[in-house]
Amino acid sequence: MNNNFDDPCGPGSDCAKILEVIDRYIDGMASEEERLFIDSHAQGCPDCKDGIEFEEKFHLRIQSVKPECMPEDFRDKLLM
Repeated sequence: MNNNFDDPCGPGSDCAKILEVIDRYIDGMASEEERLFIDSHAQGCPDCKDGIEFEEKFHLRIQSVKPECMPEDFRDKLLM
């Protein structure tokens, strides 16, 4: 039987806390305290380090996608 007490990444863990601020961290909006916490934790937690690297690559990929040209009346039709 697996319960939260056996799970080092369960609710209230440092891993769970990172999930709460990861978007701000990647967007460069995390506080200095949050950045230091994430950087320090990721040095000792391969799962979080991998997750952060994945999220950073995903974020960069999303930013690189160029919007397709849409017909001029697309917005009007969307708002109907």
